[in-house]
Amino acid sequence: MGSQQPLRWSQILVAVALLLVSVACQAPAAPAPPAPSPVSARAASEQPAPTTDVSPAARPLDQVRMADARVLASAGIYVALEKGYLREQGIDLQLEPVAGTADIVPFLATGDLDLALGAIGVGLFNAFDRGADMRIIAPAGIMPLEDSVLPLVVRKDLVDSGQVRTPADLRGRRVAVNVRGASVEYVLSKILDRVGMTIHDVDIVSVPFPDMPAALVNGSIDAAIPAEPFATRSVDLGAGVKLVREVIPGQMTTAILASGKLLRERPDVARRLVLAYMKAIRDI
Repeated sequence: MGSQQPLRWSQILVAVALLLVSVACQAPAAPAPPAPSPVSARAASEQPAPTTDVSPAARPLDQVRMADARVLASAGIYVALEKGYLREQGIDLQLEPVAGTADIVPFLATGDLDLALGAIGVGLFNAFDRGADMRIIAPAGIMPLEDSVLPLVVRKDLVDSGQVRTPADLRGRRVAVNVRGASVEYVLSKILDRVGMTIHDVDIVSVPFPDMPAALVNGSIDAAIPAEPFATRSVDLGAGVKLVREVIPGQMTTAILASGKLLRERPDVARRLVLAYMKAIRDI
């Protein structure tokens, strides 16, 4: 043993390195991931592609033209505009001022107007009977059981002087409605019927609702059927008195009308408009 040479440090390091390499070569290889089964591969291929739907608010706005008589029955539309519910549904609503439905039925039937808040009256029934291309898509105004939104308002000076105490005293006098042959004329006929008169017993003139308070002030008419808020406006001006407040309680007087063209070519626009309108009605 005395004749053996001591190992050098370089020889020890080489031996350790060779041992480590040998151990590494003998270690088992990591298992390969299993191949997907035919069932799982098919399920993966059937997964729906990522949706590309765009919310109504993110789409370009659809322009819609609607006739507007500027009355309380349009409150749902005004609230939907003011609170942005229509724009949420991707609709740019353009209001076109009109005196009444009877004036716009031809434009609605041809598609020159998309929508209208229409009075339910003889003019509308005649239009349907002639095959006018339009539809009712939502209710609007319903007469309250008391304090009608279409009262008979008489000039205050005629009431104060005693010249007009009941509707019977309007015989031969000038009474304003917004348009002839519409629901307001029907309301007047029901009021006169209570005292044994008809619309032929008064001098009916056509005056747009917003102009009725001024017409009572200047004396160009003796009475009127102004839709709210113009009835209350007439009273606030000191020009009129609500002589008859309860008329046809509970009856529906107005509805939202849509042109057939809108419903055929852009039915989704009509659907989204009604959604916005109903949201506003719930607020009211």
